[in-house]
Amino acid sequence: MERQLYTVFSHDTCTHLPNITSPTLVITGAKDIVIPPENSEFLAKGISGAKLEKIKDAAHAFCYSNPDETANFVINFLQ
Repeated sequence: MERQLYTVFSHDTCTHLPNITSPTLVITGAKDIVIPPENSEFLAKGISGAKLEKIKDAAHAFCYSNPDETANFVINFLQ
C-alpha cells in the first residue's frame, strides 16, 4: 500500500499525453468520487483526437454498474 501511494503521488506522465497517436476512448462515471471526471476531461484534452464519454448516473466501476452503456460506447468507438 505504501508503494502504491508513493507511485500515485510521484509518477507523472502527463507530459507524454500529446505523444499518444492511437485512437483513444476515455470513459468516466459523472459521479465518480474516487477518480473525479475532471481527470478524464484532462486526459481527453491532452490526447489529440481523444473521445470522451461520461456515463451520467455512474460512479467508480461504471463498467459493472452500467455494463450496457459502457459496452455501447466501446462498440461505437471501435466501429
